[in-house]
Amino acid sequence: MTWTRPRRDGFSLIELLLVLVLLGVLLLVALPAYQQQLLQGRRILAVAALQQLHLRQTQYFVHHRRYAPSLSELGFAADELAVDTGGELVAGAGPSRLYRIRLADASEQAYQLLATPLGAQARDRECRLLGLDQSGRREAMPGSVQRCW
Repeated sequence: MTWTRPRRDGFSLIELLLVLVLLGVLLLVALPAYQQQLLQGRRILAVAALQQLHLRQTQYFVHHRRYAPSLSELGFAADELAVDTGGELVAGAGPSRLYRIRLADASEQAYQLLATPLGAQARDRECRLLGLDQSGRREAMPGSVQRCW
C-alpha cells in the first residue's frame, strides 16, 4: 500500500492573508495620491467657471459701460451659483455641487468672483478659496496662485 499526499487545490489561509495584507498596504499608499488628484481635477472645474463668469462680465461691460452688479443680471437664474460634477454652473445647493460661486464687491467699475469648495471638495485644504477680479488678477487662499490655478 502506498501513501499518496492529498492533492492541493487552492491556497492556504496564510497565503490568502499575505495577499490581503499586501493589497491593503498598496491601497494605503495609493489612495491619498488618488484623492489628491480628484481634488485637483475638480478644482479645474471651478477655475473654468470663474473664467466663464469673468468673460461674461467683460462682455456685459462692453455693452453697458459698467459691470453687472449681480449674477442674475448676467443671465443666470440666481445670484449664487454652484459648480456641479459635470462642470456646469447651476443654481442652488445639492449633493453634486463642488463649489459655490458668488459675485462679491460688485460695483460699476469693479467686481470679484469667489469660489469656495462644498461637500467632499471641502477636503481641499490647499485651496480653500479661489478668486478672480475685473482685471483678471487671480487669488488663492491659503495656497499659492501657481499651485491652485
